[in-house]
Amino acid sequence: MRHALWAGLLVVCACKGKPADGQGAGTASGSAPPPPRPAVVPVDPNQAKVTLGCLFDRARTEREVLTVLAEDAPVPVVRMAGLAAIERAREDGETPAIHMMADVLDALAFVEDHEGMRAVFAQLDAIPSAKGAMRTNNLGPLRARAGLPVTGDVSSEAVQIARELALAGQAAEAQALYAKQAPVDTSAAYHVENHIGVLAALGKSAEIRTLIAGAKEEDRLKLAGLWLETVLRGKGPAADAIAEVRAQIPIVPERGVTWFPERVLFRRAQRTGRAGELGAVYRDLKARYTKDSGPVTRLSTEYDLARAMGDDKEIAELVKAPQLADKHAVWTAPFDRALEVVLATKYPTEDLVRLWQRSVASGADGAWGTALAQKTCPPAKPAVTPTPAAPGLTLTVTEKAKKTQFECKNRDLVIRLAKGEEHLAEEVVEGECHGACTAKERRDGQRQLDEIQKRIDEGDGSQSETDYNFTQCIYAGPIAGRLDKVAGRDIALFADHYIGAHDIDNDRWRLALEVCGQLHVTRSFGERYAGSWGEKELVIREFPDQRMIVVEGRSDRWTGTVFRLALPACPGTPVEESIDTE
Repeated sequence: MRHALWAGLLVVCACKGKPADGQGAGTASGSAPPPPRPAVVPVDPNQAKVTLGCLFDRARTEREVLTVLAEDAPVPVVRMAGLAAIERAREDGETPAIHMMADVLDALAFVEDHEGMRAVFAQLDAIPSAKGAMRTNNLGPLRARAGLPVTGDVSSEAVQIARELALAGQAAEAQALYAKQAPVDTSAAYHVENHIGVLAALGKSAEIRTLIAGAKEEDRLKLAGLWLETVLRGKGPAADAIAEVRAQIPIVPERGVTWFPERVLFRRAQRTGRAGELGAVYRDLKARYTKDSGPVTRLSTEYDLARAMGDDKEIAELVKAPQLADKHAVWTAPFDRALEVVLATKYPTEDLVRLWQRSVASGADGAWGTALAQKTCPPAKPAVTPTPAAPGLTLTVTEKAKKTQFECKNRDLVIRLAKGEEHLAEEVVEGECHGACTAKERRDGQRQLDEIQKRIDEGDGSQSETDYNFTQCIYAGPIAGRLDKVAGRDIALFADHYIGAHDIDNDRWRLALEVCGQLHVTRSFGERYAGSWGEKELVIREFPDQRMIVVEGRSDRWTGTVFRLALPACPGTPVEESIDTE
């Protein structure tokens, strides 16, 4: 089924711009005819999916890839990439899959793929732990956008939900829900933005103008842009919103031009087939850009707007600037040349995603995907048959007390690997005392606290300044945990106690185990900004093929992989991977 979906993607995709590889343009009179063009190789859907996975690996997160594709890739491309990202995330457990589904919903919402959103919501709602998960607490507006019922407490999202109902043609329901909300707080633009959206969806032009007129001058163009963006998502007339945007462009302070979401606005218009309505706004923006003599980076914005408007004449002028040569090459240069240019840049990932988009477009040459895969994906590694646990070896973990300093009960952790009475290896993980660990340091810390409190009493200080440690001696280091037997191998789980944000005690975790007859102690994993994994929340297991040691977290906040250790064929070195569990 998945193969069929990816094959279908290649049928419906139509790449923007000029995917042709610079051939077939004809020859000058009298010149030699060009050599025969090689046969175009069909796009391989399996290879396209593998290459996308390599791009996911290169990116900071899968969300980075989805955000790039949502700019102007065809809806089926965005959807299929999103489903592939979810499929990958499921390998790490329920919580990573839930988080990825929330990211994919954002991308699909941007391209107005309501069918795709409903498919993702169906997957999300099938996971019991998704209900009440942190990333699912604010999905009411997206459910409404997808045409799904919204249940539960929606008080914090009611304005956004009303906007989506109105855009879906449920004006009466939207008006009734909006009428129940508190009056608009006009003290800051971010309070006003959501109200602009629902009023725009309801066609309340007069009320919107009043809100914009009451905002700071530097915020007015941004608010007018939100009005226009909302209108463009629907099918109603855009004349009033366009007039307001045009009125603000020449008079808004320069900072307000910077805050104007022109890329989002024009891409939205392009997707909804309404870019032609923005011709006057486009000309006004170009005039304002010329007037401001803005930063060089604004050339990139102008280029994106020209692409959205199909303004080939303007593009031809803009790309004369050296700063835009590489950006333009991504879409127009012969594919091999474009790939060479992108790989030579310092941060190539986003443009590699755009080249992938180009490589799966209708009419693309399958050779492009092959070239991209060769440059993007690491060489395939030979299959590894891990050496099993060495028989007869045992692990012991012992805390060794050191000098106590005030509250700090300092100690080391001694980890030994033995065979019978013979000690084969030993590692000592040392603990330390930090903070106010001498009488003088404690007196100095108290003096600092007294000074802070005095400023607070006088109205010149903040209580948050007292969040830090001034007078205590705090332990940081190993704390013995437990010893598990996993697939015939002793594995010790112990805490790495550390001082976290605002000097709060936190625990991350480490493993100690035998690998290739040697003692291996892992790096720390499971670190969180607030709160720590408890020992009982962590489960150690080995994959059936005995290639991977996995630590899984099972708590109210997270269900899924926390840490992986790939076992090697001996002699060899295990490979560690820590999962972000925030």
